Amino acid sequence: MELNKIWPICAGGFLAIITLLYFGVMTALTFGLLWAGSLMFIEWATRQADGDRRFIRRLVFGALIALIAALLFSLPASALSITGEQTGEVITWTVSNGTAPYEFWVNGGPIGGDAYPGDKITSPVLGGHAHYAGVKDATNATATTSFNPVLMSYPGWVWAVIGLWAVFCFASTRIYIASYAALILGGFLMLTLMPDTTIVGYLRLVSAFFFIVGLSLIFIFKGE
Repeated sequence: MELNKIWPICAGGFLAIITLLYFGVMTALTFGLLWAGSLMFIEWATRQADGDRRFIRRLVFGALIALIAALLFSLPASALSITGEQTGEVITWTVSNGTAPYEFWVNGGPIGGDAYPGDKITSPVLGGHAHYAGVKDATNATATTSFNPVLMSYPGWVWAVIGLWAVFCFASTRIYIASYAALILGGFLMLTLMPDTTIVGYLRLVSAFFFIVGLSLIFIFKGE
């Protein structure tokens, strides 16, 4: 029976497109090379004599069985790992696949003592920067991770700018030019805080309030 070459070509092209869309260019190129090599091997094998084709089939099946066996025996055991999860102003670090007791480090400093019995430990959020944690279990296996928290309140410098903005807002009731200062500070807060993904969403939206109030003061006290 003549082998219809259009079907494997169409199937390979379809799989290559799916691979390109979901896994990226390099994975698609690797898949394409392997697929082209497989087609050439099949084409070469079909041109051999019956006895040679039987030998090639046995050789391929033997290689597949050896590969599967090697994969099954080389599967690594679940490794020690640590993950972070934020609740309010606290990060909970959770250990998996470890043997208690543990030693924890957060941002380079020890926490919880040298023999912590539980697999969960907490640490405070110390800013919008990445927080790093490490753990060592009773078998001396180690694991590290990082976690980017979301700030649930404004940093100190933002509160200082808000305080100065409020001063200019009150001063604008007496001095009209102060409303422009309130507008500038409000715009600065909005442009700085709105795109800052380390701050919780509703606080980023609130930052627009400072600009709107500053802009409104210009028109409210104009001409007084």
